[in-house]
Amino acid sequence: MKVAHIITNLKLGGPCKVMSENILHLPHSVESQVYYCKDLEGFDNLLDARKLTVKNFSELKNYDVVHSHGLRPDGIAALSALLHRKTVHISTIHNYVYEEMHNIYGAKASKVISPLWIRAWNQLDALVVLTNDSKRYYKKWFKQESLNVIGNGMDFSLSNKPLKEEDRTRIEKLKGSYKLIGSNSHVIKRKGLDQIIRALQDMPDYALVVVGDGPYRENLEQLAKELDVADRCLFTGFRKNAVNFLPYYDVYAMASRDEGFGLALIEGLAFGVPCVCSDIPSFREILNPESGCFFELDNISSLRSAISGAFSERYELGANAKRLYREKYTGQIMADKYYTLYQTLVQQKECKEKAG
Repeated sequence: MKVAHIITNLKLGGPCKVMSENILHLPHSVESQVYYCKDLEGFDNLLDARKLTVKNFSELKNYDVVHSHGLRPDGIAALSALLHRKTVHISTIHNYVYEEMHNIYGAKASKVISPLWIRAWNQLDALVVLTNDSKRYYKKWFKQESLNVIGNGMDFSLSNKPLKEEDRTRIEKLKGSYKLIGSNSHVIKRKGLDQIIRALQDMPDYALVVVGDGPYRENLEQLAKELDVADRCLFTGFRKNAVNFLPYYDVYAMASRDEGFGLALIEGLAFGVPCVCSDIPSFREILNPESGCFFELDNISSLRSAISGAFSERYELGANAKRLYREKYTGQIMADKYYTLYQTLVQQKECKEKAG
């Protein structure tokens, strides 16, 4: 079996990480080739990927499966599906489309882009969504049988690249005086990190570490100053070895206002860090009360209680979190489900071709 994987760019965000993990764990008999649409400076081509252009677009007809991730890749896959009917075309949907487009481009643009994206998806043979909640969301636009639920999975290990001396010194200084709440996150508004900063006001024995960067960082730093908790907030910026911060955390917090899945959450589970999550449907599917604590969105009192509860029960919650991860969220578990889906779709396509 030959599979072409199409990604927007080689930036190590959620879709690229999931695609890479899937390729790594597929059977050796599967030949995978990655295509990307957009060049980005500063990112290594570790996947031996090819840039997809007008000249090599026709190569897609040589694959049994074309698997796309993202707006531009899905548009290309939709065109390929119209031209290369013998090839199976599948997309993994990583978002709630109208909400995601609204957050990125605004309300007016969302009303234009979202229907076009949905139209592209309708050209494909199958769609993968990450949770049952996402399946319920999308069933108004797609047939039930075309929607397949495959949760993200990934293998995690500490990076062989140690923390920068500055990072290590700062986090160890905080660790010596406070209980640490950690969040490895893209720093955008919908991640809800402002709620954690507000919670710190009445939690003088806790500090917050945010590993990641984004357009909302300056707002959060200003909020921390206004609430007089800036000395207990550490914003490191983007770090390729963000995973190496996890052993320092006493509690891992995911305060998102909406989330397609939350790879960072299963990263916390894998390392046995007790997790605190906003009570949104996607997190409810990933986490259970035996492995973490939930809080009501924008209810800071609820968040404080969840953080305190997670710290108090951290050893039991951490052990349960590791067990949950091993049972449901490894890279191999995810890839096995994708391979089964590929096989099923290829067989169905072959049967249709034979039937005429």
